[in-house]
Amino acid sequence: MSMVLLLNFEDMLHSHSVVASMSVAITAFSEIDDKIIVQTPVYPPFFHSVTHSKRKVLKNPLKQKSDGTYTFDIEDLKSKIDENTKLLLLCSPHNPVGRVWRRDELEEILAICLEHNIVVFSDEIHSDLVYKPNKHIPFASLNEEARNITITAIGVGKTFNMAGFAMSSVAIPNKSLRERFLEVYKRVHFAQGTVLSHVAFESAYRNGKVWLEDLKPHLEGNYKMPPQDD
Repeated sequence: MSMVLLLNFEDMLHSHSVVASMSVAITAFSEIDDKIIVQTPVYPPFFHSVTHSKRKVLKNPLKQKSDGTYTFDIEDLKSKIDENTKLLLLCSPHNPVGRVWRRDELEEILAICLEHNIVVFSDEIHSDLVYKPNKHIPFASLNEEARNITITAIGVGKTFNMAGFAMSSVAIPNKSLRERFLEVYKRVHFAQGTVLSHVAFESAYRNGKVWLEDLKPHLEGNYKMPPQDD
């Protein structure tokens, strides 16, 4: 699939869902009352994961351009970050605005996070559902610095409509970040999911390429379909 990263086996952890991984990351990389960057509008669990963990949502609204598309509001982000800002929740590709972020856009986010020592949790569960000519760029693949500050969440829930199997992955190449994540992960006791979920997960990635290649044109056709009169 489109998750192109050089990963070792130990970099990868099982998770029940991207949202579960997000909650672990929030607990692992911040303290109560710290600020977590959420780029609105976005999938509602981004907010819930922060507030349920007794952290503060730092809203960095996306900026709508004249053509109706969205981009990051970098100046707004720079103006709001302080020493209590510990984590950025990145949605890439973005749900619900549908943007596939360009490399230069992601690099601007990276520069800010490096400057302020902010960890990035990158939700990339929609990365397989990208239409040409767009190309998904994993945040952690930007460079070695990005790799060292990123927790990447992926899974089969969206691409293959398998959310009910409660099976996803989280990738943490940086050993120090992975150990901090594991402290919380082990305390929560994720277990390893059911045998059926593991078989379905493996089958989707091993055998689903042809199906996915047929799915994407179908979805794109639905997207481009003109409105129908009532």
